Parts: sequence; C-alpha cells; structure tokens
Amino acid sequence: MDKLTKATHEHKINLWTERIRSCRGSGIPAAKWCEENGINIKTYYYWMRKIKREAFDTISSEQVPAIRNNSLPVFSKVELVGGNNTEPAMITISINGVNIDINNGASETLIQNTLRAVRTIC
Repeated sequence: MDKLTKATHEHKINLWTERIRSCRGSGIPAAKWCEENGINIKTYYYWMRKIKREAFDTISSEQVPAIRNNSLPVFSKVELVGGNNTEPAMITISINGVNIDINNGASETLIQNTLRAVRTIC
C-alpha cells in the first residue's frame, strides 16, 4: 500500500471510529442516529465490521495461537456501565486486552453470536 493510500485509509478509519463512538454515545438507536446524520445504515454497519476486523487483526499473531491453546491465562471481566442498579446501559467484556461492548437493548441473537465468537478464540 503506497503512502497516500495508507493515509487515506487511516483517515477513513479514524473518521468512522469517531462516528461510531458518537452514535453509541448518543443513547439513540443506530438507525435513528444515522438518519439524523445523513448516513446510510448499511454504510455504518460496513465500517463497524471493518474497524472490528482490523482491530482483531492487530492482535499479534503470537498471541492468537497462545490464546487458543490456553497457554496464556485468560482473564474475563464483566463491567456494568451507566444505567441503574437493575439494568445497566452497557456491559464491557474484557478478555486478554480485547474489549467487547454490548449496549442495553442488544438482541439475544447478537449476544449469543458474540459469545460464540469469543469462545472460538479462547
């Protein structure tokens, strides 16, 4: 990848990372946030997947086999963020330096698929 292409790519990643953070921090559903900000919802989810994939790819190739072989200790932490005492606004699952945020209102299917994916790397 030449320098210009790499710079353009990094700019887009940074732009979309900020947009996704803004959407998640807004407290409104992604579809409504995208509509209010003139963003196609499919484009939003495309960039979300792309950023997650790149983040996963940055885990060093040495760590992934070690995690799969359980040769590294695995620490899992579930943290309640916001909300009230009975219903958190979001949970963060931290596993070996990888954070997974699940917002309140996430579908049961999304949560199951996320946990299944986590199980494949641990």
